Amino acid sequence: AGHELIPSVAANDPRVRLNPALADDIGRVLARLHAIPLEAGATVGVGAADVDKADLAAGLEQIRRWVGEVPEIRRHAPDPCAWLDSASRVPDVYRGPPRFIHDDFQMEHVLVSLTTGRLSGIIDWCGGLGDPARDFSYVLLHGGWSFFQRTVDAYDLPLDAEFAERTLFSARLGALGWLADTIKRGASTSRHAAIVRRVFEVK
Repeated sequence: AGHELIPSVAANDPRVRLNPALADDIGRVLARLHAIPLEAGATVGVGAADVDKADLAAGLEQIRRWVGEVPEIRRHAPDPCAWLDSASRVPDVYRGPPRFIHDDFQMEHVLVSLTTGRLSGIIDWCGGLGDPARDFSYVLLHGGWSFFQRTVDAYDLPLDAEFAERTLFSARLGALGWLADTIKRGASTSRHAAIVRRVFEVK
């Protein structure tokens, strides 16, 4: 598939300052995406999103294994690693109506204007039917809690009572997984260490 070039950069491009108004853009676009009728998705072959990613208990064990393979991570993130060791309660599995989700809503897939930081486009769609928290977890990873909350405020679809808990839990697992992978590859840890701090600042 191809598309006319969208003049923009990735939302996590260091040349772009985070514009709080981007949260409004993302909230509105996720609401439109998640409102796509399931029948419309079925007509183009969209099925359930990756079940393994939706299983937070399995995700917890996977991240524990990854962190166990990279002892150095404990020097970079001692308190988050302690949380990982002691986490015993996993949020309940999403039981609401499945939504049409992007399913890989990383900020390198969210395009913004280099000059304004406002939303220009979205790329690299996985596409699936599942938990809207899956898309929102990347919003929290990128912008922190207040940015996430502003995104939710702009989202005009109903959310279940455990939505925020699942989003935060998923974001914490994702942040630790990214940091472990970065250390394992011998790459710079500054960006992913900052993401870990961001999601663990939330009480």
